[in-house]
Parts: sequence; structure tokens; C-alpha cells
Amino acid sequence: MYQIIPYVKEKVYLDGKIKISEIKTFFCDPLLLEIASEVQKIFPQITLINDLEKADIIISLEAFAKEEYKIEIDNNKILIKAGFLNGCFYALMTLKQIIAQVDDEVYNLVIHDFPSLAIRGFMMDISRNKVPKLETLKAFVDKMAELKYNHFELYVEGFSFEYRSFKNYLEEEGYITVEEYIELEKYCASKMIDLVPNQNGLGHMTDWLQHDEFKDLAESPDGFFIWGAHRAPSTLNVTDERSIKHVKRMYDDMLPYSNSPYFNMNFDEPYELGEGKSKEYCEKHGKEKAFIDYLNTLYQHVKQYEKTGLIWGDFLLKHPQTLKQLPEDLIFIDWGYHKSYPFDEHLKMLAELKIPFMAAPGTSTWSSITGKIDDMMMTVKNSTTHTKLNHGLGVLMTDWGDMGHLQYLPVSYPGLVYAASGMWGELPATEKEVIAYLDQAIFQDEAQIIGRLLFELGRYDRLEGIYRDYGTKTFSVILWADLTQNESDPLNAFIDKMKSNLIDENHYTKLVEHSDHWEQELAEAQPKCADAELILKEIKYSIRLLRLLWKANRAFDQSLDQDRRETFIDESIKGLAEHRDLHLEAWDARNKHGGFDKSYGRLANLIKVLEKWRQQ
Repeated sequence: MYQIIPYVKEKVYLDGKIKISEIKTFFCDPLLLEIASEVQKIFPQITLINDLEKADIIISLEAFAKEEYKIEIDNNKILIKAGFLNGCFYALMTLKQIIAQVDDEVYNLVIHDFPSLAIRGFMMDISRNKVPKLETLKAFVDKMAELKYNHFELYVEGFSFEYRSFKNYLEEEGYITVEEYIELEKYCASKMIDLVPNQNGLGHMTDWLQHDEFKDLAESPDGFFIWGAHRAPSTLNVTDERSIKHVKRMYDDMLPYSNSPYFNMNFDEPYELGEGKSKEYCEKHGKEKAFIDYLNTLYQHVKQYEKTGLIWGDFLLKHPQTLKQLPEDLIFIDWGYHKSYPFDEHLKMLAELKIPFMAAPGTSTWSSITGKIDDMMMTVKNSTTHTKLNHGLGVLMTDWGDMGHLQYLPVSYPGLVYAASGMWGELPATEKEVIAYLDQAIFQDEAQIIGRLLFELGRYDRLEGIYRDYGTKTFSVILWADLTQNESDPLNAFIDKMKSNLIDENHYTKLVEHSDHWEQELAEAQPKCADAELILKEIKYSIRLLRLLWKANRAFDQSLDQDRRETFIDESIKGLAEHRDLHLEAWDARNKHGGFDKSYGRLANLIKVLEKWRQQ
């Protein structure tokens, strides 16, 4: 009768009902009094009393596990039983969902519930230009808490955290301050969420290595070539003691402010490792030894802060024979973001080797504008299923911001909800149930439109005619406009890259027809959440940008007659230029302003390419 996400383990309905309006008092075990404010948020009319017999709600301690709870509604009383504060909090989150689905009367029932995975995490990228405001982060934590997440990470590379040893490199309004981090950690703790520090210290060091002070730490100072484009230096030279000294300073600027028992060291995608300054060493001893020695040295420093490390697994999965050389307590995270990623094979191997592990699917919102729902759902389903089967520690849902973080926050909500359902429950919720949760609990959309609309927008890639395991054909105009900027002939380099990414007339027509329908649907939505007006704008601007990108794509189809091609060029240039003010409005509403120009710069690069094409 009641839809609860994540699914509860046991739910039995009894005869009779209880009226919410008649619940006036509650009793709480003294050891659980911290939860009183949450009770009063759900039942605004309620008063705390010391008389257990007269209380309408009784919250008591039982011999339960940390996050386990039981709810019994019968005889005009609500009994909440838990062994710890966490379980009591989750019981209240379940009650909140039930109460939101009724006018006044709730069926008598018994619920017994506990999580399927110990660590249920979400990682938000704050390092691709977009740093959320503190109030944005707190509102997001509220949504996480209601879905029973217990682990939150803010991904840091570059200067998105207030490194007090490197203040001269911080951009105004471009980082989270130490004070904000401390306040957010306290807020997370009140919602039973561990705010886990996160900081890259091997690959993804481009923002550091562009500065004269750090350039000499690069493995390949002249950069490297990958995926069809030349990239700036991104990986530290692991054989240089100065690299280790530098990363220790970074750790010392962050870890003292964290009370979490964990620290995500990252260490993913060290593309240049063994290809530059450390080549001779790696040819003699192996890249994997260089990696592990560097890791172990820095991990000893992390242990001084009494933290357990987490690292991404992409590099060492190529060298499985070295996995037993990892520190015994280090947690290995296997990440994969396309729908056929082999979580089953990798997690089975890690279990057999007795490596502590987690899995990391993704929201698949990045490099797409409105997401890739199919990839999101399959990576969540496969990662949660095989983490449970192989007795892993948990799952970390990732939400990246590649290429300027051009997607807006609501695009990540389907992944937020679906992943939570798969982490806590034995099975993930159905698509229909996720949509219903979005409309009811997040958007409060009386027309029940926005949840379904986000799923439709997240499947526009089906209309492009071909699947991409990274990004979409639509987004490719942004991707290659950016990555070909430094080529000797940027325009022709761009045209060459676009040959396999052009959207033909038939698929373009289908995309436009669907976008007309999406705009009509959006006009009928009736969200009542606190940020309803902003959400409508974010979705409207996203659809608008998609339409502009489709036109920009068609502008490079040389089979079109010149007049039509020039029309596409002119409309794209004009629309993308006008989009700046719309993007700024949406950006500043949720995020710090710093980084905006770099984000819009991805679209500005596309305008430059279109203008050069117009001149041909």
C-alpha cells in the first residue's frame, strides 16, 4: 500500500488505522534524545513528555544492530525501536515517507528494517568549475538522509578546497572554505552521514602543474596524447621526493579538519606514469611497483591522522598480481560508468583475493546535459547486486562534472534515488517507483510530470542512432570544440573529429519532435518544493541547450545545402551567446560564482568554431 524507497526488509499490515492529527505527545529514551528535533519536524504538533504510558509515540532502545530499526503502529500508538541513534533516525525517515502519502489516517503495521550494505555513499564533484554554495550542499544532504545514505564525499582536485598553504592560488568564490567544510560535516553528522574527505594526489593534478611552482613535478611536462587529443600534464612524477612532500602538504591542509575515519586518496587515471621522467625506473621495476611504493609512502602519512584510505581501482586492475601488496585495511573502489562494465568479474576477483572493496557506479549526467539514464540504471543495478553477492563493504554513487559541469543538479536526482534503493534494499526500486518518489518527495509535483520528464530527457541518446559509452553525439560538439583548440588547425581538426559524431536528418527530426513534447510537458508541471521555480528554469534551459547543440551538430553536415547550413550556424551562434545569461542565472542560484567563466568557456569555444566555419 505504501511505497517506501529504499524498500524495507519486512512490512506487515494490521487491522485498523491511526490518525496523525491525534498524535500529540512522544516519549524518548534519554540516550536517544538527539533525535527529538527530527520527530518534531515530522509531527509539528507534538510535545516531548516523560510519561511513557501517556505518550502517543514511544522511542525505545532494543538490542538491535547500529542501523536496524522496528516500527509498530497499533492501538493508537507508534512504537519506534532501535539499538542506536542511526536506526532511530532511519525509522523516522521511513515514517516521513508514509505520512506524506496519506491525508490523515495511517494503516496499523509493523516494519522491521536494516541495510543490505554497510557503506552507502554519494560523491559530488566540486572541482570541474562548479562549487556549490553551503545551503545547496545542506539541501542535498537532506535528500540523502531521507534515502538513508550514510557517506558523502566532495571530490577535490585542483583548488576547490581552501588550501591554506597555497592561498595565492585560490580563486575568489571558487572553493569551499575550511569553515564551510566544518559546518557541513556537523550538519551531515546530524543526519547520520559521514562527510569523508576526498583529494587527488597523483593523476588529475593539471590545475597544480600549470603553475611555475609545481611544473617540475610533472611526469611529462610537455603533456600527453590520449583519446584523440593532446592533453596538458596531469600526473605527478612518483619518483620525485618533492611530489610526495607536496601531496603531504595538501593532506595537512585538509585532514586536520575532518572527523571521518576515512579518506579517499583517489589515485585514479595516472595516464603518464612511466612514460616520462619515471620511464627508466618503471622499465626496470614496473609501473605497478612505482605506484604502490608511492601509495604506501603517502598512506603512512594518512595513518597519522587515524584514517582508513580509499583508492580508485582502475590502475591496479591492470596489475591484479600486485593487489595483495596493498595495505590490508586500504579500501579498493572499482568504478565503471557504462552499462556493460564488468562489475561481476572484478568484484568476484577482489573477494577471492580478500581485498576490502567498494563499487562505484555513476549518475551518468556528465558530458550529456540531461544524463544517460540507461547507463546509470545498469551500473547501479550491476554494482549493487555484485557488491552484495561478493560481500563488499558498500557502494559509492559518483556524480562527475566533466567538461565544465554544464548539467544542472536536478538531472542527478534520478541517480540519487535509484542508487539509494539498490544500496539499502535487497533489490533496487523500479523505474516507476523512482519516478513516483521524485514527484512526491523531491519535486512535490502535483501534476506528476517532472520525474517522468527527467527519465525521458535522460534517454535522448537513444534517439541519436548510436550508443556512446562516454558522452553523447549531442555533447561531442562541446567536447571536440574544446579539445581541438590547441591544434595547429583547430577548425579542420574539429571537422575531422565530428565525422563519426554527426546526427543525420532523420535522427535530428526525431530529437526536435521529442524536445517539443518535453517543453509542452514542462509547461504543465506543478512543483511545490522550495526551489520549484529554479527547477523549472534548469530543465527549460537544459532542453534549450540540447536544441542548440543539435543545430550546431547539423551545421557541420557538409551534405546540406549552403543556405541551410548557414542557418544552422547563425542560429547556433546567436542562441549559444544568449545562453550565457541563462546559464549564469541558474549557476549563481545554487553555486559560488567562481568557475562560471570557465564553464561557459566550453560553449564559447564552440561559438569560435562555428564562427570560423561561417567564414569558410
